[in-house]
Parts: sequence; C-alpha cells; structure tokens
Amino acid sequence: MDGHATFPLELEEFFLSCKNKLKKPFDDSPKCRKEWQELVDTYERNWSSSGGVVFHIVSISFDNTSSTLKCVRYQIGDCNSIFISNGVKMPLMYRHNIFQMEELQRVMPYIENGRVGNVLSCTRVLGNKDLKEKLPDSLLTPRFLVETSTFSLNKDDSKGMFICGTDGIMSSTKCLQWLQKVKCKNMNCIQLADECMNRTGKEDNVSFIIIEFLYLSISV
Repeated sequence: MDGHATFPLELEEFFLSCKNKLKKPFDDSPKCRKEWQELVDTYERNWSSSGGVVFHIVSISFDNTSSTLKCVRYQIGDCNSIFISNGVKMPLMYRHNIFQMEELQRVMPYIENGRVGNVLSCTRVLGNKDLKEKLPDSLLTPRFLVETSTFSLNKDDSKGMFICGTDGIMSSTKCLQWLQKVKCKNMNCIQLADECMNRTGKEDNVSFIIIEFLYLSISV
C-alpha cells in the first residue's frame, strides 16, 4: 500500500479495514471480488483529502500434492510483483499505468508530461479527490484488477522468491539482475529500497516486501 500526494487522512482507517477483512478467506471467487470492490467503493465515495492510495493484495498458497504455487492478486494502481525461481523472472501483475496499451488508450487525451492530469503516473487510484474533480467521471475510478497465476515446481526449484513493490522505479529485469548480485540476503529489502532511491535522484518514497520460499517438501 502506498499513499501519495499529501498524506491521505483516510489511509490509516482504510489500512485497518483491509487488515480486518483479510481475517476472512481471500481468493478469486466472485463473492470475494464483490466484497472487496464494495469496500473500496465505500471509501472512494467518502474520500475527502487530496492524497490517494495505490495498493495490491496477494494470497500465496502451495499445493504439495501437485507441486504448484498459486498466487491470487488484487490491484489498484501501479504496484509491481515478481516471482523468481532459479534465476527465471515471471512478472505477476498487469498494472494500472500508461505503459499498458489498454490503459494508455483510455487516458491518452489527459496525459501531460507523461502523467495523467500532469500529476499521476498510475491510471487508477483510490482517492485524489481534487484531481478527479478536474477530469472526466470514472477516468481514475478504482476498479480492481484480479489475476491468478499458477506455477508448477520441480525438484530443481530449491527456492523461490516473491517480491511486492510500489512505484515501478526498477523493472523486473533490473530487479532480478540486482538480486543476483546481492550477498547479504537478510538485507534485501533495505538494499533494494536504497538502490531504487539512488536511481530516482530525488526525494521520494518506495516500499518492498520480499518473501523467500524454500520448497523443502516437493515430491516429484
């Protein structure tokens, strides 16, 4: 979850609502999709600050019987996710940004200096009330992208790594190259954040979650 512009007053309340909702089963079923979209719609209607939020929610499960890893992702905004196994990268997320042709075509008339409304790098966002008042209705309306990916693993897949990040400063290819060079594994998040901040050359914020899986119980 990444707040931007002025710090959204609603961010803490929204975060806690998501946290409570995640106590229930999270999957790609129509019922779950409907409930999460209703939660976002409620906050969107009552949003009062000029700040906004982009975020994604990821559920990861492993089926030892079939040796498969399943990832279910809900996203609003331009967050990035990558699954890496034995040096092979698999980007996991279609993103709400102008580098996706479908999104670019939708917002093209309102792009200035590479940003929607000369403000946002993403094309969907929760909040940003002031900007939305200047643009056509529903242009930036937060609508979830829901994707499910299943990866078949084998006995050679000794470990895998799942990376969730925001702001898209580093491409998935650059991220993989960087990870292959890093020596101190328990410092990955801090070092990766520092690397991204050094690349921007300006004050900004970025967040990461790196999860490493050890496939110790795969039966092939």
